[in-house]
Amino acid sequence: MTDFKINVQTNRASDDELFSGASSEGVTLAFKKIKLVNELTLDYEAEENENGTTSKIIKECGHPVHQDLKDRFAALAVHLMLSTETVDDNDELLIDGFLHHPMLEKMTVTSISFGGTEYEGVTLTGRRKLKHKRILNLNAPYIKFNDESGTGYPYENNLFSDVMRLLEEVKLYVGGKYGEGKQLDLFDEQVEAGFAENSESED
Repeated sequence: MTDFKINVQTNRASDDELFSGASSEGVTLAFKKIKLVNELTLDYEAEENENGTTSKIIKECGHPVHQDLKDRFAALAVHLMLSTETVDDNDELLIDGFLHHPMLEKMTVTSISFGGTEYEGVTLTGRRKLKHKRILNLNAPYIKFNDESGTGYPYENNLFSDVMRLLEEVKLYVGGKYGEGKQLDLFDEQVEAGFAENSESED
C-alpha cells in the first residue's frame, strides 16, 4: 500500500501560520486532495496526525505558489490527456512519445485526489481548452497503483513518479517555499478568482 504522506515541522505559536518553520514537534499529513487555485495559491484536504491524534483539516493557503510547484502540476497534464483518452495512445509503450504532443498545450491539471484502501491511487481533475475560448472540465477515471488486472493505466509508473515529485514540492511549500507576490487572504483570493473567471468569459 502506498502512503501519500509528508512529514512536516510545525510551530504552534501562531494560529495564522499552521506550518511556519522548524520545530521539534513533528506532524504527518496524509493528503486527500491538493488543488492549485487559479495558478496562484494552494488548497488541500488532509488527515493530520500529531502524536497519535488524527484530525481532518481543510486548508486554504494564502501564500503564492512557487513556479516549481506549478511545473509539477503541469507535468501531470500528459496523464490527464491519456487517461481521459483525449488522444489515442496507440499502444505506445513509452510515455516519452507524448511529452511534446500539441494537445498538451490545451490541457491543465487543477487538482489531484487520493484514495483507495488495499492499493491507493489518484484521480486527476483539470480542463481542456476548446475552440472559441471555451473550456471543457475533465475528471479522469480513478487510476489505481499496483494494478495487476492488466486493464489499468499503462503509464502507471510514470504517473506515480510524477505524483511523488509533486508531493515533494508540496512539502517544500508547506515548509515555506513560496513564489513571488503578496500573500492573499480569503477575500483577495475570491476577488482574484472572480477576475480570472470574468477575463475568461470576456475573451
